[in-house]
Amino acid sequence: MNIKLWIKRVKCAMFCNKPFELLNYYEKIDKGIVGAVKCPKCGNEMFILNKRK
Repeated sequence: MNIKLWIKRVKCAMFCNKPFELLNYYEKIDKGIVGAVKCPKCGNEMFILNKRK
């Protein structure tokens, strides 16, 4: 699965503008793919949604 490709395009805009790293959790849902991500610089963790078109 090419999940890492869209993770690299999303950056931590809140603090340091670094690309997120994918944590060991992602799940396919009806609206797309939800992934747990972490900023390598500041440690900010969140879930993001890659929406299906």
